[in-house]
Parts: sequence; structure tokens; C-alpha cells
Amino acid sequence: MFEPVFLAQQALNGLSFGALLFLLASGLTLVFGLQRIVNLAHGAFYMLGGYIGIIIATMTGNLLLAAIVSMIAVGVTALVVELGLLRFVRGCAGGALAAWRRAAPPPAAWSAADR
Repeated sequence: MFEPVFLAQQALNGLSFGALLFLLASGLTLVFGLQRIVNLAHGAFYMLGGYIGIIIATMTGNLLLAAIVSMIAVGVTALVVELGLLRFVRGCAGGALAAWRRAAPPPAAWSAADR
């Protein structure tokens, strides 16, 4: 019914996609296990690296340069998010809601009971 080459290609596609999902899931688990914060930007960082890699590879034709530049760019972006956002959220006792309330205090017109 199907050609052996087609079946082999589909099997390799399935294995590579499964490995991709494993990497993403293990990264989410590792971040949550160490920091106790659900960082859903993990997949966005992965996608950002892919986009940067495609752009650099298209512009230069060098796949190795694209991989190196995208890793550095995603690492810098992740460091900025860690220093600017996650440490701020982790320092608050109530998590993200407490961090938001600390960053944007309620108007003075609200009563003390609402705070």
C-alpha cells in the first residue's frame, strides 16, 4: 500500500517531532521544578530561536552561523526576562498577582479594605 521509503520518512518525522516535544516538556518541567514558577515563555523562546535561525540562514546561507546567532540571541532574551520579570515575580509572596499589585498599586480612591 505505502512505499517503504515513505514509511521510513514518516517514522523519522514522527521520531523527530516526538524528540522536539520531549525537549519542550522537559524544559517546562525543569523550570517549574527549580523556580516554582510556570514559565510559559519557554515555547516562545524556542520559536524565537527558530525564527532568528531561519532569518540568519536565509540572509547568509550559513547554517552554523544561524545556529550560533540564534542561541546567543535567545540566551540574551531569556536572561533579560529572568532578570527583569521572573526574579520580580519570585520575590513576591503571592506570585504574579502580588507582583502586579506591587508594580501597579490601586488608586487612592479605593478603600483600605480593597487593597
